[in-house]
Amino acid sequence: MVANEDTSKKQSAASLPSPPEDGLGSEAFKEILMDAAPDWVFFVDRCLGRRIIPEMLRSAGEIVRAHDEVFRQDTRDEKWLTEVGKNGWIVLTKDKNSF
Repeated sequence: MVANEDTSKKQSAASLPSPPEDGLGSEAFKEILMDAAPDWVFFVDRCLGRRIIPEMLRSAGEIVRAHDEVFRQDTRDEKWLTEVGKNGWIVLTKDKNSF
């Protein structure tokens, strides 16, 4: 008789091991967390600029969408916030009026 194998490639958060007692984290634990992490998309609001912050995030290996790459510069906050939210992207902004 053949045992059922789990065919999922990523562990769910519920099946992740507890972090090491020392709080620093072992390399194996960090690798498991990275394998389980989703691909986040960071949306950089126009108030943070078009180049420096998006390029820094991209150079760190992150997926980034800058405001002006996706929307017209004069798009109202209500419009782009709704669309970005539908995509599940993480908004980076310093504009206190965006929320």
